[in-house]
Amino acid sequence: MLRTCLSGKVQESMGMEPNCCMNCIYNAFCFPCDVGRESLEVDAEIGAEIKCCCQVKITPRVVAEAKNLEEKIERSCDTRKYRICGGEGH
Repeated sequence: MLRTCLSGKVQESMGMEPNCCMNCIYNAFCFPCDVGRESLEVDAEIGAEIKCCCQVKITPRVVAEAKNLEEKIERSCDTRKYRICGGEGH
């Protein structure tokens, strides 16, 4: 339950509309996928591209925000943009 609330706060801070019911379902049945997806979303928001712990590329925040405005973030479990829930594109 705590993770669900925290996930909603992260969504709000990123300008997304939180969905408490879906956050609860994702956390209950697909916890690792949800944590991974949220991590990738936050990385995209701040303009970080992380390959491994030793390879981090930071895009200036203004450029990252402009890019994020162009892209609509789809949070469903079947999206192929993120490596979650058995989606293709791992």
